[in-house]
Amino acid sequence: MINHRAKRNAFRKWTFFFSLLLISTLLLAACGNNPIRDGAKGMKETLAELKMALDQNDAAKVKELGQKLEEKWKSFEDGVKEKSGDLYEKTERSLKTIGAGVEVTPLDAKTLKQAAEELDQALTEVEKL
Repeated sequence: MINHRAKRNAFRKWTFFFSLLLISTLLLAACGNNPIRDGAKGMKETLAELKMALDQNDAAKVKELGQKLEEKWKSFEDGVKEKSGDLYEKTERSLKTIGAGVEVTPLDAKTLKQAAEELDQALTEVEKL
């Protein structure tokens, strides 16, 4: 009788741990990484820094952040292009404006700020993909 009880308790423990493992796996899968969303979020953070650098008229920092935006975009742009060609083009257009604008001396802050706002709006849409 004791042997039967021990087997039943072992089975219950195994079932409990298996259930925990299954639930954990499902939760992690549901919360999985989304490279597009994560990339867009990272770009928005860099974009906020770029806007502050523009306000401070820090041309060197603006140029550095413009290049950083382009690098971040390269890491997930293909995924955006596959899911939404229009959104890809919208994002590219704003990035190209910023890329060209950071090379101009003196900075055209008005144009750069407008492109930054357009890029911010595009990235908000990209995050939803």
